[in-house]
Amino acid sequence: MENSYLIPYSQLRKTLGYLGLLFPILLIVIDNIFGDIIRILPTVSDYYHTGMRDFFVGTLCAIGIFLYTHKGHKNQDWKLMSFCGLMAIGVAFFPTGSNKVLLGFITVGFAHLTCAALLFLGLAYISLKVFTKDGSKEDPNYVMTAEKKIRNKVFTVCGWAILIFVLMIALYHLLNLDTRIPDLKMISPVFWLETFALWAFGLSWLTKGEGILEDKNKEENKDKKRCEED
Repeated sequence: MENSYLIPYSQLRKTLGYLGLLFPILLIVIDNIFGDIIRILPTVSDYYHTGMRDFFVGTLCAIGIFLYTHKGHKNQDWKLMSFCGLMAIGVAFFPTGSNKVLLGFITVGFAHLTCAALLFLGLAYISLKVFTKDGSKEDPNYVMTAEKKIRNKVFTVCGWAILIFVLMIALYHLLNLDTRIPDLKMISPVFWLETFALWAFGLSWLTKGEGILEDKNKEENKDKKRCEED
C-alpha cells in the first residue's frame, strides 16, 4: 500500500528529460509574452537578469535536487550525480556576468561559468558511461533487449553532442567571434548551442526513463533466460 505513494525513478527521469527539453523554449516564450520587447538573449543564463529569474533559478534547482538525490547502481555513479546536482544549483545561484568577488579569489561570474562547464561535462559522461551500462553485473537475469541496444546508441549520440556543443561555445569565446563577426550576435549563437546541449541532455534522460524506446516483453525475456540457464 505504501508503494502506491512512491514515484518510480523512471517517471522522475522522464520529468527531468522534459525539463531539459522545455527549459530554454519556455524561457523565450514566457519572456516574450510578458516582456516589453521580442528578443532572444545571448545566453540561457542571461535570463537570470530578467523577469524570468524565479523560473530560471527554480528549474535549475529542481534539476539539481533530483540529480543530487538520484541513486546510481554504484557508489561512484551516485557521487557523479550528486556532483552534477551541486553544479546545477551553482549555475542557478551564481549569476552570469557578476564581478562580485567570491571567497576572496574568484568572481561570481567565473564561478557560474565553471559550474556550467562542469555540469555539462558531467552530464555528457553520464550519458556516455553510466547510461550505457547493461546491468548484467547487478542482475544475473538481465537480458540485453533490442530496445536497450538502440537506447545505448541514443545515449552515446547525446553524450557526444553535449561535448561538441560545449566545445563550440568555448571556441566561440576563445576566438572572440562576437567581435570578429559582429553579425553573429543577432542570432544569439551561444544561446542556441546551450539549447542544443540541453536538448541532448533532456533526450538522454527521457530515453533513460523509457519515455521512448521502452523495453517490450521484459518478463518474457527474463523467463526465457532463466529457462536457458536451467
